[in-house]
Amino acid sequence: EKNSPYALGLLAAALVVLVFMGINYAKRSGNQDSCVIVPQSPFGQSQAQIWTEYTDDLEAKGIAEFGLEYPDAPEGYDIKTFKVYTRQINSVYFSNDEGKTGLAVIKGKMCGQDVFESGLVSDATEYTFTKTVEQDGKKINLKGNDKGVQVASWVEGDFSYAVGTWSNPVDEETMLKYVSETE
Repeated sequence: EKNSPYALGLLAAALVVLVFMGINYAKRSGNQDSCVIVPQSPFGQSQAQIWTEYTDDLEAKGIAEFGLEYPDAPEGYDIKTFKVYTRQINSVYFSNDEGKTGLAVIKGKMCGQDVFESGLVSDATEYTFTKTVEQDGKKINLKGNDKGVQVASWVEGDFSYAVGTWSNPVDEETMLKYVSETE
């Protein structure tokens, strides 16, 4: 019974700490920071995010927790690989028999930031031109070289999109067709 006031004091202190942690967590997950991709516990822990590959878009959608609509594969690039970064990026890569990628379509929950600015998707390519066009109310950034357009990227709400044809450049019309078929 001597320790009873001490134990009550510790219990009260622990309760105060838990209340403050709960308030802090509620503020972080509220509207002011509404684009937390991987939820965290009140103790700041979050589940590990990793890149995983799938051959089925339904599996990819389940892991990403959002779908991806994409255009048909370019001729000769019939092998589909879905790459997902847990709850944040859902993408499909069309390759040929030699492993060369002819088309990549990427959709990421990037809180309104371009997918290439996130650091999760690398775009170390050097382009000879950059151009912004508007299509269906979207501002689309086009980049390419003397052979054609290699990448288009745009942002809609919390999501960012990219269509890449790095090793298989296309004309602007074809790229904008790919963009219109991506959601």
